[in-house]
Amino acid sequence: MALSKFCEYFDLKEGFKAFVIIMLMFRLLSFAAVPGIIFPMFDYRNEFENFQVGLLFVIAYAVWNFGSTITLIIALRGLYKNDAGLLFPNLVVMPMEIILTVVSGIVLPLGAGIPLFALYLLVSFVHIYHFMCVYSLYKKFKREETVTPANARNLINSV
Repeated sequence: MALSKFCEYFDLKEGFKAFVIIMLMFRLLSFAAVPGIIFPMFDYRNEFENFQVGLLFVIAYAVWNFGSTITLIIALRGLYKNDAGLLFPNLVVMPMEIILTVVSGIVLPLGAGIPLFALYLLVSFVHIYHFMCVYSLYKKFKREETVTPANARNLINSV
């Protein structure tokens, strides 16, 4: 029911729902992974300041991930409507998110001696794959937008 309302609000059709569900589930996985990776790095009894830093980091990442999820929704809408302009915000956010994911989910836990980075490695690869898909779609749409019926005649005459 909620997904139907969501797809209706963002003007997504039935065949597009599965893709939306998969991408949003990966987003939920990313939300859940951050506290599970960051909080075990700290000993709460002895390092209350580190706990506060970890909590602030988790809150900042949650806000960032929420904003990135919104850009994902915009990109999905652009993908559905064949509008390359709606894909562009996602192209800006995703490289920064890949860097943030690698640093927070892989480098920091390894530096703290906690080898619980496998889940985050999966999330990193999902982000990289997502970025590559959106970038290739953006290039495809930009290439198709350059050939319009108005300028197609000029392109044919120049050959």
